[in-house]
Amino acid sequence: TTLETLYKLAKVMADCVVPQEYGSSVQEKRSIGCKMCWALLEKIKYDLIIARTDNQVDMRYMINLDYSADLPINTMGRRIRTRLYFTSESHLHTLLNVLRFPSEATRAKKSPLSKRGMDIISVAPELCY
Repeated sequence: TTLETLYKLAKVMADCVVPQEYGSSVQEKRSIGCKMCWALLEKIKYDLIIARTDNQVDMRYMINLDYSADLPINTMGRRIRTRLYFTSESHLHTLLNVLRFPSEATRAKKSPLSKRGMDIISVAPELCY
């Protein structure tokens, strides 16, 4: 149908145009990605640090005992390790750009991704999110 054809053409065009909204060069993609995702990246980084550190206590990641009567949990002093992040598609584009194109200073530090994770991101086509 005509509507289906229009949709397919619009999708092809959007697949090319949308990622370019977040920079056309590596430097632009990295810069825009850092600016757009700074708070999200800092939150993820902090959560990874807390998850790796067993001896560090942060009350924000403990079960709220005010609701303990409503929770069928045996060990109330446990830390919460599950995280849900809600963000927009544009933040995913920029987050992947930051991970895909690290700065020289970032490359010198240990990556938050494993080698396998970096391999997956490096071979994934930019339009394949």
